[in-house]
Amino acid sequence: MESSYASLDASEICKYADNNALPADNLMAYAAVHEIGHLLLGNQHASSGIMRAVWGKKEYREMAQLWLGFDVTEREALPQALPAPGALTAKQK
Repeated sequence: MESSYASLDASEICKYADNNALPADNLMAYAAVHEIGHLLLGNQHASSGIMRAVWGKKEYREMAQLWLGFDVTEREALPQALPAPGALTAKQK
């Protein structure tokens, strides 16, 4: 795992939500998923989709329609990036 820290700026998310006619809670959820994606997949960004570095009109439109997601490569990598069941509990003991 390359990174173990993620953050969200609620005031920035509200500003972008207002500018793109989205509910702030929806945009907050997409931003959180993007950051969790970094925690699991690393710091790289994609050319499109939820892991794009800067979201544009296309991504905001897809968010409004609840369509924005991970690309095929990311979807295939996510199961391998997740800890094995019980791994986190075992490390805490």
